[in-house]
Amino acid sequence: MDDNTIQRINPWVSIWREPRETIKNIVNYYGNKYVLTLAFLTALVYNLNGLNNSTFDVDITLLDIFYPVFLKSLTLGLMAFYFYGFLLYLSGKLFKGKATQSEIYIAMAWSSIPTILGIFLWIPKLMLFGKEWFFENSELWDNELYLYPALFIIFIDVILLVYGTVIFIIALSEVQGFSKWKAFINSLFVFIIISVLMLLVVEYLYEL
Repeated sequence: MDDNTIQRINPWVSIWREPRETIKNIVNYYGNKYVLTLAFLTALVYNLNGLNNSTFDVDITLLDIFYPVFLKSLTLGLMAFYFYGFLLYLSGKLFKGKATQSEIYIAMAWSSIPTILGIFLWIPKLMLFGKEWFFENSELWDNELYLYPALFIIFIDVILLVYGTVIFIIALSEVQGFSKWKAFINSLFVFIIISVLMLLVVEYLYEL
């Protein structure tokens, strides 16, 4: 594939409909460009969606909520991204994968574009609820005027997450030279490893 063909492809758009060809072009033309930014934004979305309101005081401000999430995404989020990618790379070798460590990170970062778009859903979330979004016992959840739009937003969140997962499997299969099923098994294997490690750490901390 020549350079002119590579440059004509817009990966921000083509990743949705041609993920395999898009990842191939990104590896050849963009390389590691944007990987760190995409990794941070992905971590930010996951951390926002995973906020636990059980630790929030009723007088908490949005700044008090979002600032720690920003810092967590910038530190632990990026560490988790590269750690997961490293395990994907190592385990991929067991499955005879051909991807370099850099290509694994590229596949992970760019396949997260659907997930990253979920950050824009926080605009209607905050417009509808403000900080009340984080409180399950908020009276706004009993109001149909707020409830149904909120459920629709959550539905779109789930769709983007599923779409991003599918693109990730396809992207991983491309850089590893796997079938989609083998790429799925590769990622599932790493997920199990991380889950076991987390359980061991939690058990260790519990016994301290």
